[in-house]
Amino acid sequence: MSMDKAIEKKKGLKMKHIIWIAGGLVIAFLLYQVIFSDHSSVYRAEKDKLTISSVEDGLFNDYITLIGQVEPISTIYLDVEEGGKVEEIYIEEGEMLKKVMLF
Repeated sequence: MSMDKAIEKKKGLKMKHIIWIAGGLVIAFLLYQVIFSDHSSVYRAEKDKLTISSVEDGLFNDYITLIGQVEPISTIYLDVEEGGKVEEIYIEEGEMLKKVMLF
Protein backbone atom coordinates (compact mmCIF):
# COMPACT_ATOMS: atom_id res chain seq x y z
CA MET A 1 0.00 0.00 0.00
CA SER A 2 1.30 3.38 -1.01
CA MET A 3 1.45 6.48 1.16
CA ASP A 4 0.60 8.87 -1.68
CA LYS A 5 -2.97 9.84 -2.37
CA ALA A 6 -4.21 10.92 -5.75
CA ILE A 7 -5.52 14.49 -5.51
CA GLU A 8 -8.37 15.25 -7.82
CA LYS A 9 -8.29 18.57 -9.70
CA LYS A 10 -11.09 20.93 -8.78
CA LYS A 11 -13.32 22.00 -11.62
CA GLY A 12 -14.72 25.47 -12.17
CA LEU A 13 -13.31 28.99 -12.23
CA LYS A 14 -10.52 29.88 -9.85
CA MET A 15 -9.66 33.38 -8.64
CA LYS A 16 -6.66 33.65 -11.00
CA HIS A 17 -8.92 32.82 -13.95
CA ILE A 18 -11.37 35.55 -12.94
CA ILE A 19 -8.53 38.11 -12.68
CA TRP A 20 -7.22 37.16 -16.14
CA ILE A 21 -10.69 37.40 -17.67
CA ALA A 22 -11.32 40.81 -16.05
CA GLY A 23 -7.93 42.11 -17.26
CA GLY A 24 -8.66 40.86 -20.78
CA LEU A 25 -12.04 42.60 -20.79
CA VAL A 26 -10.46 45.87 -19.62
CA ILE A 27 -7.80 45.70 -22.37
CA ALA A 28 -10.45 44.85 -24.98
CA PHE A 29 -12.58 47.83 -23.85
CA LEU A 30 -9.60 50.20 -24.00
CA LEU A 31 -8.70 48.98 -27.51
CA TYR A 32 -12.31 49.48 -28.58
CA GLN A 33 -12.25 53.05 -27.23
CA VAL A 34 -8.97 53.84 -29.03
CA ILE A 35 -10.05 52.39 -32.37
CA PHE A 36 -13.77 53.14 -32.65
CA SER A 37 -14.44 56.23 -30.52
CA ASP A 38 -14.75 59.76 -31.92
CA HIS A 39 -11.52 61.69 -31.23
CA SER A 40 -12.58 65.03 -32.73
CA SER A 41 -12.62 68.08 -30.49
CA VAL A 42 -15.08 70.95 -30.52
CA TYR A 43 -14.40 74.53 -29.43
CA ARG A 44 -17.46 76.53 -28.55
CA ALA A 45 -17.02 80.31 -28.79
CA GLU A 46 -19.40 83.05 -27.83
CA LYS A 47 -21.12 84.83 -30.73
CA ASP A 48 -20.14 88.33 -29.60
CA LYS A 49 -16.43 87.40 -29.68
CA LEU A 50 -16.52 86.24 -33.34
CA THR A 51 -15.81 88.39 -36.37
CA ILE A 52 -17.28 87.15 -39.64
CA SER A 53 -16.52 88.82 -42.96
CA SER A 54 -16.09 87.97 -46.64
CA VAL A 55 -12.83 86.54 -47.95
CA GLU A 56 -10.64 89.00 -49.83
CA ASP A 57 -7.41 88.57 -51.77
CA GLY A 58 -4.70 90.81 -50.35
CA LEU A 59 -1.71 91.21 -48.10
CA PHE A 60 -1.82 89.31 -44.81
CA ASN A 61 0.29 90.65 -41.96
CA ASP A 62 0.63 88.29 -39.04
CA TYR A 63 2.45 89.90 -36.12
CA ILE A 64 3.32 88.14 -32.90
CA THR A 65 4.37 90.25 -29.94
CA LEU A 66 7.20 88.66 -28.01
CA ILE A 67 9.31 89.76 -25.11
CA GLY A 68 12.97 88.91 -25.57
CA GLN A 69 16.50 90.11 -25.91
CA VAL A 70 18.15 90.60 -29.29
CA GLU A 71 21.84 89.81 -29.55
CA PRO A 72 24.11 90.20 -32.60
CA ILE A 73 25.48 87.16 -34.38
CA SER A 74 29.00 88.57 -34.19
CA THR A 75 30.60 91.57 -32.50
CA ILE A 76 33.65 93.34 -33.91
CA TYR A 77 35.73 95.60 -31.70
CA LEU A 78 37.85 98.23 -33.45
CA ASP A 79 41.02 99.34 -31.73
CA VAL A 80 43.17 102.31 -32.64
CA GLU A 81 46.88 101.76 -33.13
CA GLU A 82 47.71 105.44 -32.62
CA GLY A 83 46.02 107.94 -30.35
CA GLY A 84 44.19 110.96 -31.71
CA LYS A 85 41.01 112.98 -31.45
CA VAL A 86 37.69 113.03 -33.30
CA GLU A 87 37.32 116.18 -35.37
CA GLU A 88 33.98 115.55 -37.10
CA ILE A 89 31.16 112.95 -36.86
CA TYR A 90 29.61 112.18 -40.24
CA ILE A 91 26.89 109.74 -39.15
CA GLU A 92 25.27 108.74 -35.89
CA GLU A 93 24.79 105.24 -34.56
CA GLY A 94 21.77 103.45 -36.08
CA GLU A 95 21.45 105.65 -39.20
CA MET A 96 20.64 103.99 -42.52
CA LEU A 97 23.36 104.32 -45.19
CA LYS A 98 23.19 104.30 -48.98
CA LYS A 99 25.93 103.07 -51.27
CA VAL A 100 27.52 105.92 -53.25
CA MET A 101 29.39 105.23 -56.48
CA LEU A 102 32.55 107.29 -56.85
CA PHE A 103 33.98 107.70 -60.36
